[in-house]
Amino acid sequence: MGFGFVVARFGLFLRELAAMRGPTVVQEHLGSVWAGIALVLLGALINVVAPIQYARIMRSLREGTDGSVRDQFRFAMIVAVVLAIFGFATAAYLAVAT
Repeated sequence: MGFGFVVARFGLFLRELAAMRGPTVVQEHLGSVWAGIALVLLGALINVVAPIQYARIMRSLREGTDGSVRDQFRFAMIVAVVLAIFGFATAAYLAVAT
């Protein structure tokens, strides 16, 4: 969620930086705002899902089954890949925007 906030505010920082350079046309950086909002929402979703996932894994461990653990691991891997994609996209954006 914090990373999303930083990404969303980065567009504002770029606008201010461009305005300080002189009287030029300042581009809107709406991509960073929407990417930041998406990351904040993803963080909020993870905060809701994490305790549910924890309870399911603990129940599976107590019962001696591991089916639920495998499903939860798959979910965690998907979230990690999505966050990595956002990270690479942000790095590419920073390389192009500056």
